[in-house]
Amino acid sequence: MWGTINPYHPHEGVALMTLPEFKQIVDEAKKEIQEIDVAELQRMQDDGANFSLIDVREAEEQARGAIPGAVGIPRGVLELKIDEVTTDKDKPIVSTAAVGAGRRWRRRV
Repeated sequence: MWGTINPYHPHEGVALMTLPEFKQIVDEAKKEIQEIDVAELQRMQDDGANFSLIDVREAEEQARGAIPGAVGIPRGVLELKIDEVTTDKDKPIVSTAAVGAGRRWRRRV
């Protein structure tokens, strides 16, 4: 029955693979993220660095104060709309991140 699925044995003829654990995926992603402060972001902007700046706060938070040069995409829809900001997979991305009572910046390195 190779190529068809037997309803009584749905895995017959199908190669199964295990997916990495969630923690492993998160740990790998964290290796590509560097936390920066507002001064570093300002330096990058002043130097004319080529990067995409994304404000992932919710619309209500963004309405209270815009971040100069940032594209607003709430965190809940970031994966769906990231291509609206850049399709260049090598272009650095800087985004907001809530840290304690303040706000920090993260960039993919």
